[in-house]
Amino acid sequence: MQVKKPASRPHRGRYLTRGILLILMLPLVMLFALSVGSAQIGMGKSLGILFSHVPGLSHIISAGEFSSMQDYILTQVRLPRILVAGFVGGCLSVTGAVYQGLFHNPIAEPHIIGVSSGAALGATFAIIGGLSFSAAGLGAISICAFAGAIFTIILVAFASGMNRGRSDITVLLTGTAVSTLFSAFMSLLMSLNRQSMEKVYLWTFGSFSSSGWTKAAWTAGIALAGTAILFYLAKDLNLMAMGEDTAKSVGVETVRTRAILLTVTAFMVGISVSVSGMIGFVGLVVPHCMRFLFGDDYRRIVPASFIGGAAFLILCDTVARTIMAPGEMPIGVITALIGAPYFIWLIRKNSR
Repeated sequence: MQVKKPASRPHRGRYLTRGILLILMLPLVMLFALSVGSAQIGMGKSLGILFSHVPGLSHIISAGEFSSMQDYILTQVRLPRILVAGFVGGCLSVTGAVYQGLFHNPIAEPHIIGVSSGAALGATFAIIGGLSFSAAGLGAISICAFAGAIFTIILVAFASGMNRGRSDITVLLTGTAVSTLFSAFMSLLMSLNRQSMEKVYLWTFGSFSSSGWTKAAWTAGIALAGTAILFYLAKDLNLMAMGEDTAKSVGVETVRTRAILLTVTAFMVGISVSVSGMIGFVGLVVPHCMRFLFGDDYRRIVPASFIGGAAFLILCDTVARTIMAPGEMPIGVITALIGAPYFIWLIRKNSR
């Protein structure tokens, strides 16, 4: 994967227009998601209820008559869930874009170095062990999943020799091996604890049903800080995507930069998996769409992937919670139905 030459002025104007449209799309998607569900509220009333909670702005848009139940559903159930889904989608999409450039692999995504499997194994221990502690507003499953993700990146770093400057393919293969190992452990634990198998199985397909304001705050903090760091390193990532020798020749500290990128993305994937379970294909589909719209410059891809990933996962979650209302479909099923055909098409395209 190579970075193309800087875009000409007509291309820059096109990218700017597309960027503005993408930014405007996100609040519209959020408003639509707020308005639909088992309790239909409507976009106008939803917007009015939101404005009623902002001092000095309640007179701009009136929600008319609305019940306390509608207010509760909107502000305490749907809004934090939408925010968590958006930040998780942004995290998974950005990390997928980074992995595709870092590993020179167009089908790389957050599962590629085993971080998701590590988080899933940590959550499995918490579920099977019946752990019930909490800290800083996060439950045992979320904390154990996050710890599993961080442990995995440390294990992969030392096992692959990443800190000694080993090649990206070594890190990639080590991550794949660790992911397979952790998946085997999960299967073993599930077979030995059949009474918890269904809960673990459902968790691996992902859901935002337990979202709340505490999870939204944690996810927002790590998502925004991580994306800011990745954007700061976008220029170095452009050079590393052209080849490590090229990056070194212009003074990029490739070992240090790779370590920072992998650590930051591990935190982003870790918090995402810990609050939502395992959700696949977001980090594959969205970055490729953003490359098509905005070119190969990571200074555009990083923010575009974050916004596009947020909108994509909010829409998927809206479908998941409305298509079987008042029941709910695991969101991983929705993303797989979209991502798996795209994945097959991408493999066939690259094989040609």
